[in-house]
Amino acid sequence: MDRKRFAFLLLAAAALVLRLYQCMQVPANTGDVVRNLLYGAGVSGSSLAFAGGSLADAAPHLAWVSWSESPYNYPPVALLFFTALSFLPSSVFVAKLALTAVEGANAWLVARVSEDRWCGLIVWIAPAGVWWTSREGQFESLQSLFALLAILALRGHRTALAFGLLAVSIQTKLLSIVLLPWFLRSLWSGGAPEARSIVRAAAGFAAGCIPTCVAMWYYPAVRNVLEYSSPMTVNHFHWLPVARYMKGMPLALDIWMQVLAWVVTGIAAAGAWKSRDRFACLPALLFVAVLRTSPHALFWYWLAMIPAIAAIPDVRFRRALFAAWMLVEGYSACQLAGGPFSSQVGAGYYDFGLYTPVSEL
Repeated sequence: MDRKRFAFLLLAAAALVLRLYQCMQVPANTGDVVRNLLYGAGVSGSSLAFAGGSLADAAPHLAWVSWSESPYNYPPVALLFFTALSFLPSSVFVAKLALTAVEGANAWLVARVSEDRWCGLIVWIAPAGVWWTSREGQFESLQSLFALLAILALRGHRTALAFGLLAVSIQTKLLSIVLLPWFLRSLWSGGAPEARSIVRAAAGFAAGCIPTCVAMWYYPAVRNVLEYSSPMTVNHFHWLPVARYMKGMPLALDIWMQVLAWVVTGIAAAGAWKSRDRFACLPALLFVAVLRTSPHALFWYWLAMIPAIAAIPDVRFRRALFAAWMLVEGYSACQLAGGPFSSQVGAGYYDFGLYTPVSEL
């Protein structure tokens, strides 16, 4: 076995062990995974209408759960995923393990989409993924899974399937929408598109939107996402590093993240300007622009950028962007090295227990 292959396997195995260890730890910074599981259990026990009200109103003894006073504020596919988990003897551990497995699949898909196994390894070992997916149970990996599958379908000229999977990804979390202009541009890659290509794309996207259409019969799914998705103003990566956005982090860490955010921005802009396929770099540039403009962008949102980077065909810009992306979210790296700090979850989550079935609440 050559040294490169040995190093690759060693890093992948070490990341697997670390991820499994983090799956067995109680979330330290966020309580979203508990809330998602509880909403899933509520829907499976009654109907989709459960997501239209607040968790605290339905179960006052669960008022300790984060954002329990608001209706469910994620798109319907995310709710469907956690509802499916609720049919298992679900616990926080099971949910985090499932999301970690999804991220493993994403690492393999990135290697396939980019034809570069080292890019897939970066996704697997990135501190942001280890911490926010395996430790905290954030579900950006689910969004990325559908987006990566959509890119593969697009490259295989399966237009309807590609646009349908992209629609499903957007209905998991909205940031996948940055891929849509590139997908639409692909219809014109060989000149004026045939009418049947446009029809297939439109039909696929419409079919992919069925989860939202169904959900809206039971509760205002779209309004909930738009109205309740930004309960606070915080963005450590904003274009303007002012006190309004920068909250709770040590100054040195804020400087680290600001500098790396500009590095990521510069690489994405250079790729869009100089790459042989400039339009393929557009999703990454759009992602950075949206994330850095929004008054509300949390650390784990960077995980949603993975498909946009994997789609870049130019190996120089793709590798450079993945390397900078892996380092930009310094909060998770610091916590992996020294333990959790800053915004830790309340005592209720420790009382809940990592292996407590949701059905017992």
